[in-house]
Amino acid sequence: MALSGCSPDPVEEDVARGALQSHFDEIVTDGFMTAVGDLLEYTIDEEVERESSKELDTFVFTVTTVGNGGLATGHMYMDYFEPRFQEVAKYRVQYSLRDKEWVLDGIDKMEQISCTPLDEIREDRFLEELEFKDKIEATLVSQDADLANGISIVTVDAVKEQMLVTKQGRMTYTFEFDKDRKIWENTRTEEIGEWNHTYTFAKHRDWMYETSPDEYGGKTYVGLKVEYDKDANQVKLQWAGGYVDKYGYGSNRTETFTWYGKPSPEDPLVFISDADSKKFKIVNDGTAVNWDGYTFYKVK
Repeated sequence: MALSGCSPDPVEEDVARGALQSHFDEIVTDGFMTAVGDLLEYTIDEEVERESSKELDTFVFTVTTVGNGGLATGHMYMDYFEPRFQEVAKYRVQYSLRDKEWVLDGIDKMEQISCTPLDEIREDRFLEELEFKDKIEATLVSQDADLANGISIVTVDAVKEQMLVTKQGRMTYTFEFDKDRKIWENTRTEEIGEWNHTYTFAKHRDWMYETSPDEYGGKTYVGLKVEYDKDANQVKLQWAGGYVDKYGYGSNRTETFTWYGKPSPEDPLVFISDADSKKFKIVNDGTAVNWDGYTFYKVK
């Protein structure tokens, strides 16, 4: 006669809840000193979903957590884009029957229900980032943050100093909260309104265009001299070309030509003239200029 074994009672809900609590207690950080990526607190909802069979017993709890968002976990310095966050997610606690005993298989996050930032952009640190990384001297105008929808717009008055021009005006930086990485991400940057441009050609007058060496090692060149008249808001270009061999001896020098131009109404970095269709452009953040389609670099 065959004897049938007895199956154990299902796992009690309090046991599963206790296992989930222990899981979070091991990773939560309390106290004054916390770091990027730390879990600060958690709450397990009273309601639970459950699915049981002869060999599996599964519980699904809804857990609300608060933590420090960020990319490089462990460091104490919270960057301007690393806010505290609140996440609501479903966690699965699963047991399997082995040798007539329920064994905890694991605890895993199944689904993120919501995730919202609790902090706005850290304004002082953002301005420091603009100064040291982007070389922009900025003054905060405002921050319009909608934490519930994960959007923040920072407006600054900015001064951008380049080699040939200093730009002054207003900028907006739009940030959206990345729910997966739990950081603010800059998704759009705009210059708004009218900008003031101050040209600084006085210390950067001499520019050179050269071809690649020919089969004899010589180069064709054009030398360009740029002067700026602030009162007239006008540039004066003078240029002449020639050929220099591989030993540095010059020949075939052309006569010197002159051209005048003023900033284009459409683009202050482009100078135009009523006399012809030629254009003089400030390019590569002021490290080069383009004259009539040719790029010149500063003479060292």
